[in-house]
Amino acid sequence: MRVSYQPEQKKNMPIGNPKPKKSFAEKLASYPTYDTREGYGNIHDWRAAWDHAMGHDEAVGILGAQSPLTILGFTCMPTESDLKKRYREMMLLNHPDKGGSEEQCKIIIAAYSELKRRLTKL
Repeated sequence: MRVSYQPEQKKNMPIGNPKPKKSFAEKLASYPTYDTREGYGNIHDWRAAWDHAMGHDEAVGILGAQSPLTILGFTCMPTESDLKKRYREMMLLNHPDKGGSEEQCKIIIAAYSELKRRLTKL
């Protein structure tokens, strides 16, 4: 025997949406925007800002006596792709939004930036 489900009708409920709908322009105006009158910048400026986000002195200060190789779990100098892969894995495990600590993230970022700097010098 098959029983069909019929939802109960709610009484005294207004038909349709009681709130007035916003137009597309009103919705768009409520979102935060950026001033792009001077352009978005170029890739070289963005990359330079990213590379200089943590300087050498700051990375060495955070790492202290710890080796960046041991922090990221390497025994010898990795390739650039292995370094990037391990960095992403470690950040996924230790990110503050995923339950990790902010201090551990800073250590991982410092180790990554120091090893990346060493790889580019080779």
